[in-house]
Amino acid sequence: MSTVSQQLEQAATLAEQSANKHKQVLDGDENTDVPVDGGSIPSVRKVQKQMWNKVDPTIHDLKTANDFSKQQSDRSKAEADKSESSRQASEAAQAKSEQARDASITAKNDSEAAKNQSVSAKNLSETAQAKSEQARDASITAKNESEAAKQQSVAAMGQSESAMDASIDAQKQAEDALGKTKTARDEAVTAKTQAVNARTGAESARDASVTAKNQAVTAQAGAESARETAVTAKTQAIDAQGKSEQARDESVNALNQVAETIIPLSTNLIKTQTLFTQHHAFK
Repeated sequence: MSTVSQQLEQAATLAEQSANKHKQVLDGDENTDVPVDGGSIPSVRKVQKQMWNKVDPTIHDLKTANDFSKQQSDRSKAEADKSESSRQASEAAQAKSEQARDASITAKNDSEAAKNQSVSAKNLSETAQAKSEQARDASITAKNESEAAKQQSVAAMGQSESAMDASIDAQKQAEDALGKTKTARDEAVTAKTQAVNARTGAESARDASVTAKNQAVTAQAGAESARETAVTAKTQAIDAQGKSEQARDESVNALNQVAETIIPLSTNLIKTQTLFTQHHAFK
């Protein structure tokens, strides 16, 4: 049975051996394996080398390991920055997409409004066309009335000329009767009956002359009335022409309103198409 001093010496020897093995593990190179009870323990450098080989074969010491760690850290930071940039770009793209969607909705609303305005302009144009046709019909009617009044005036002038011819004939008859009366004066006794008859004929001729004169005055009044009717018809034709020009101006204004509506709509559609093109190109 060993003594206490022997046990202490054995313990000291084991401790020294363990310290030496521990020192070998710490100070050993990349190929060092320290034998122990039940096997062997690789040195710290060998374990580091094995770990470095698993991470990157180019690492062979602490400096290169630190450089590699720094590179990985910088790379991770760059990837993080890139991810942040991608996130910001994604948010910006989403914002642009929402703006494009809003622009599309606005363009759709503008298109609907333009469509309504186009329908209104079409209705205005049809109304103006109808007014123009009415004015044209009124102008044609006035022209026809003017022609009819002209024909009436020509007829009245014809009647007036006929009355004047009748008056001239009556005057000639009166002159003939007066001549016969002068001739019958020498034959008063024998031609008294003829003179009375001639006088009666002269009075009848005079009455006929007065009647013809009255007819001429009436015909002249009819001609004046026909002339006034023609002037009225001409005035109506001028008014109808003015209404026709006004209707044409309204139609031109309606077309201008349609053009002023379509041009901004086309501009909005082009902007919308550009936004959609940029959005799809970004995707």
